[in-house]
Amino acid sequence: MRRMAWDMDAGQRQAWIAAALALSSAMAFVALVAYLPVAIFAGAGHDDAWFWLRASAMVAGSWLGEYNQYTLMKGVGYPLFLALNYGLGTSLSLSQAVLYAVACLLLGHGVYRLTGKAWLALLLVLLMQWHPMAMTWERVIRDNISAAQTLLVIGCLLQFLFVARTSKARIAWAVATGWMLGWLWSTREDGIWILPGVAILIVARLVQVRRLDGELRRFGVAGVAMVAAFCLLPGLIATANWSKYGRFETVDLKGAAFADAISALQSVRVGESTAYVPVPERVREAVYPVSPTFARLQPYLEGAGKHWAEPGCRLYAQACGDYAGGWFLWVFRDAVASVGGYESPEAVHALYRSIASEIGQACDDGALDCTVAGIGFMPAATREQWRSLPGRLLDGVSMVAWRGVSPPELHSHGSKSMAGDMWRFVGEPRVRHVRGLSGKSAYGWFYDPGNAWLRIHCPLSGYMHEVERRESPDISAHFADPSAHDRRFDMDVPPDADCALEAGSGGTYVHVVDIAELKEARMSLRVGDGTLYVDNVGEGIDADAVVPAGALAWKQGFHRAYGMFMPWLAGAGALAFLFVGFRVLVRREWEPLFVLACAAWALVASRIVLLALVDMSSFPALNVQYLQPAFPLVALAAVASLACLWPWRKRREGTQSR
Repeated sequence: MRRMAWDMDAGQRQAWIAAALALSSAMAFVALVAYLPVAIFAGAGHDDAWFWLRASAMVAGSWLGEYNQYTLMKGVGYPLFLALNYGLGTSLSLSQAVLYAVACLLLGHGVYRLTGKAWLALLLVLLMQWHPMAMTWERVIRDNISAAQTLLVIGCLLQFLFVARTSKARIAWAVATGWMLGWLWSTREDGIWILPGVAILIVARLVQVRRLDGELRRFGVAGVAMVAAFCLLPGLIATANWSKYGRFETVDLKGAAFADAISALQSVRVGESTAYVPVPERVREAVYPVSPTFARLQPYLEGAGKHWAEPGCRLYAQACGDYAGGWFLWVFRDAVASVGGYESPEAVHALYRSIASEIGQACDDGALDCTVAGIGFMPAATREQWRSLPGRLLDGVSMVAWRGVSPPELHSHGSKSMAGDMWRFVGEPRVRHVRGLSGKSAYGWFYDPGNAWLRIHCPLSGYMHEVERRESPDISAHFADPSAHDRRFDMDVPPDADCALEAGSGGTYVHVVDIAELKEARMSLRVGDGTLYVDNVGEGIDADAVVPAGALAWKQGFHRAYGMFMPWLAGAGALAFLFVGFRVLVRREWEPLFVLACAAWALVASRIVLLALVDMSSFPALNVQYLQPAFPLVALAAVASLACLWPWRKRREGTQSR
């Protein structure tokens, strides 16, 4: 008895020491990541800036802002996180690091409760926590939290299925699982990839308890609570959208009307398919005569929207002059907006339904040659594309093992005032540099029927500079003057006190306003027959925000270290999993740690397959950004698989000793 008490005390001491080390590691991780740089992409209206602007609208009490083609195009899980971060007044880098550290600790705790092995749990926490992918959050995008969300779902599910011993604890963890899964589902449109891992854990546990009296019923009650919690956040988001915009949905990109319109367009065949071009020009030209609704979009698709052809051309030579992959979705939505389709959700859904119906009728009548549409938004792929799929899958496997991965260095861009506003909203994180983005700037427009324009004049220093003109189709339309297509400005405001803004042409200029008076937005001034309107006056990013060199050195150190051992760990873990899997098939018995390894490997495979299909058919998707949740899962799968060898080794040694 005395020896048993000592052993228990030793085990408890080990657990406390491991917990203290894990917490200390988490704090060190948070401290480092909080100092790593974030690139402010203030001009990325479909990505970084979209998340920021939606969160800004939430904070201002306007939910997601005015309704247009951008409002409901993505899940709002990340804008909700940004709004919460703004309310807390913390740096986004800090909040994301804390979230990920907590997720690693929760999963580590679940593994400890599952196995009783404190050092195994500690090893797992350290491997996941310090993975270099957690140091690549250099943008303001939802992928930054996808790894944490995934680990939170798995961690809560472990507690619910295998750890909790009372009905109350089981229901509480089931609710937490559902809530985390609902948050993940509300953040990305591809959340379905996590379901295989969730299903493996649930089915394995149900098989274990199926013969225990009352256990299935108790798990059933908790399961209902999990499903209800899962539906809660998407339901609240859909309700908010219904209240604000009159449509009960979370993301209109996944709506049936939009999906049907895209599927109908991608089903039309005119000649051979063109790789990475889902709806080529020859298909559009065939559809215009048979779909009056789609024909309304022709001026934009074949004219003003051609700038959307540039991104694809830089990647796929055969797509030059046309719309490649995922970019067609955005030009299609912009084209609908150009004809007033996004006046309301009902109007735009009716328009998409009309396009789908008209194309479907033309297909049925034989006016168009149509085939069965692909899976979701996946366009038809050529034989060459399908032949490239195995190589892409291998590339994905290599990347998740952190073999030859080189994340790019990103630098902030956009207008100075917008970059400054966005930087302050996300808590003033560190940046790589502030070249061209620090100081004061003013954004607005100036219209004069006589074609006068603006310059900055500083008499004491002799500085004189004409303000750069920017595109202004809205000003041209407002004044019905085609020549006013370049009357907007986004100018740097010099610090000199004697500087003034002047207007004129042909060497004759008149004083408009002293630069020192440009302090507030919404300033309107009459200048002769012209009008000056200042939309925004703002400060850029502080020059003191540049990241310390030491933080980048630590980041590079972890990158190199994981590049040396992670491929070997992943390979050894995969071999161990195959060996243990064979043993499980022979003996028909398994332990929860093996089930966890199965779920983790399944999730890694699910993520790689999904992204390889997108990469093969639409746009480059096999990158560190989209693979974020797979990296810690590889560490989890490898460690759990290797740990499953331990009971077998102990049994074998015991047999040999006898």
